[in-house]
Amino acid sequence: MKFLIVQAYWYFDTLTGEFRYRIKNPGEVLADHPDYHVVNIHVFHPLFAEVALNADLLILHFMPDAEIDHVISLRKRMGKPTLFEIPDNFLSLGPWVPPEDAHRSPYIRQQLLYYATRAEGLQFSSAGVSQTFGFLNSQSMVFENQADHFDPKKEDGPLVIGWGGSKGHEEDLARIAPVIIDFCNRHADVIFSYMGYPPIFERHFQGKLPRAQARMRAAGPIEDYFQFLSSLHIGLAPLSNTDFNRCRSDIKFVEYAAHAVVPVLSDAPPYRVHGRHGDNALLFETNEELTAILEDLVADPDKRNELARKTYRFASNRRAAVNHVGRRHTFYQRFLRHDPFAADYPDLPDCSGLIAYLRIAVDHYTDSRYEQCMENLDKVLGIHANYGLAHIWRLKCLLETEHYREALETYGNYTPPAIYSDLYYEAMAVAARELKLDGWTKIVVRIDDPVLRLELDPSTIADPLTRLRTILEHNPYHYKSLISLANLTASREERGELLDRLCFMDPDSEMFARMRTEN
Repeated sequence: MKFLIVQAYWYFDTLTGEFRYRIKNPGEVLADHPDYHVVNIHVFHPLFAEVALNADLLILHFMPDAEIDHVISLRKRMGKPTLFEIPDNFLSLGPWVPPEDAHRSPYIRQQLLYYATRAEGLQFSSAGVSQTFGFLNSQSMVFENQADHFDPKKEDGPLVIGWGGSKGHEEDLARIAPVIIDFCNRHADVIFSYMGYPPIFERHFQGKLPRAQARMRAAGPIEDYFQFLSSLHIGLAPLSNTDFNRCRSDIKFVEYAAHAVVPVLSDAPPYRVHGRHGDNALLFETNEELTAILEDLVADPDKRNELARKTYRFASNRRAAVNHVGRRHTFYQRFLRHDPFAADYPDLPDCSGLIAYLRIAVDHYTDSRYEQCMENLDKVLGIHANYGLAHIWRLKCLLETEHYREALETYGNYTPPAIYSDLYYEAMAVAARELKLDGWTKIVVRIDDPVLRLELDPSTIADPLTRLRTILEHNPYHYKSLISLANLTASREERGELLDRLCFMDPDSEMFARMRTEN
């Protein structure tokens, strides 16, 4: 008998590095362990409601979805553990993340923090993330990103210095761009190779490097990135000292090392262990130090080649994904104190088309295009009539368009999958309340979540201070309640503690910082 481990995720793009390192790689190495059967599933998959409850161990990868609270509650009653993963410092996002991004929403942050406290344990991608969020749960573990692709081979040709990354690294790259440009202009036999967002290359390098010494390729699937790494001799990883960057993983170092690329890295927390005392990378603080390192590597090919071989040995011996399954096994065994669910579990059907349709519908809903949302939901339900999450979104759409009676008539006898029952009763209670039907409060009491019940029917606790404190006992990061209670309470000590939580949730808020100072 094997334990069924389910990794649930929200990523729509499964070709990214984040998906590979946080879902795909761990799942594959765990699946090779004799004790485990592993299933990876998208939260929109039609079978998610069933699989999430069947799992012996459910791992939720950074999921703020409204149904997750009930998933955790139902699993607690079944005696089944749930873990929650936080992969980065989502409370300190950089300027590359647009203002409308969901992770800037205090309500999304509220859910993520709340679920982290409710799960039986947490897992993190780096020590920095653990230091920031570890207090949320007494059971936690850091699982660093590990490599599963190694290629030490190098083609004959000119020396290639390279950088590859996302939009979030533009500021870091811009800081060292003058060094790269000056260095290449002084060394005609050196090539700078770039992989990423083309406009970043155009802004910082176009026309400033001799054409023969510049290579540019657009970002693509991670397999293309591995091919890019194999063409490099020296890899650059500048990293500025920000709250977000201090919580990054050291995967850039690992990728360089796994492809026998000499890592030249910022002297920053994620990389510090690998240089100076670790001796598997070269670290720099200033542009002058970076220039000196590059000059030394160009002047001493033997040193460069030896460091490339040494760092490759380190990666293949110490940072190969297959060598780290034991740490996961040890941590997961803390929670698996029951008999396994089943020896085998059938492969999930490919529902990528349905998931894509539902994603389009949800995007329409988010942008208040309810007619288009309903059209897409009808397509989805025409293909899969029992798609529980699609029915929940259709019900939500009926409420937004004030079709309350249609909602009650259409879904009055509907039985949703268990994990969506709170969302279902919430919608039905709202519809009945808007129609001023006498029995709407009887629907509210069928909701499992006490916070949701109080939000829908505040009259059950008449005193506002008691009501707000009751909500915060259940969800200590309930955003509206934190603000309301901070404005109502006369206790300086309580107000200060509430403002500390608000400042943690939104460290960039000048209003909360000012309120805390005034307190």
